[in-house]
Amino acid sequence: MNYTPLNNRWMYDRCYSGRSGLKESFVEGVEEFVIKASQQDCYHIDGGIRCPCVKCDGTRILEDRVYKVHLYKNGFKPNYWIWTDHGEDMPHVDLNKGNVI
Repeated sequence: MNYTPLNNRWMYDRCYSGRSGLKESFVEGVEEFVIKASQQDCYHIDGGIRCPCVKCDGTRILEDRVYKVHLYKNGFKPNYWIWTDHGEDMPHVDLNKGNVI
């Protein structure tokens, strides 16, 4: 799947307004994120995933169950639309044409 800000909006829409609880779309998105991140070579080499929560900011390697709780509690670090710490490449821009490749 190609992740973009348009289809990753769930990452920054975590809680219901005016009531407690996580949005189902956020929980489902985190599950999808876990699957994608755990398929990366670095997951198997490091023995976990760099936690992309606000507090860890990708600096701590944690087990799935731990960093999922971090994401539920703290949310994703700001502007993490392209998951470079978790297997995605930055899009390349053709400067001559202005197209994203």
